[in-house]
Amino acid sequence: MAISIFLFLSGYGLYKSNVQNPHHLMQKSFTRLSKIMINYWVVFLLFIPAGLYFFGNSDRFQNNSIMDFLRNFIALSSSYNGEWWFLYDYILLLLIFPVTFQAFQRNAWVTLLISGLVFYNSYSRGNYYSIMY
Repeated sequence: MAISIFLFLSGYGLYKSNVQNPHHLMQKSFTRLSKIMINYWVVFLLFIPAGLYFFGNSDRFQNNSIMDFLRNFIALSSSYNGEWWFLYDYILLLLIFPVTFQAFQRNAWVTLLISGLVFYNSYSRGNYYSIMY
């Protein structure tokens, strides 16, 4: 429930902040993305090596490969730290925001209809943890 509220408020805040000045949406999204990724990498580079050193035998680090490290480093996976699972979804939302914002500005009803169909399709297939949920 808390994540749904966070997503709603984040989307509403992004929309309201860009309604007055809708120029350079992609650039703004990449700026937000770079800020969050820099913070993520600082925490990653401080704590993951320490976790590997002290807890290298735990289940979390058993499948330790260079590809697993890279997937975690670019936030495609959260196997090293399960609490980071939401970062991947947030990154996707930042990247699709400019497209959905422009679509909503052109025709809000069609955008809502398409979003509703995607949500229904995702929900009906049992994918309750999808980005639309």
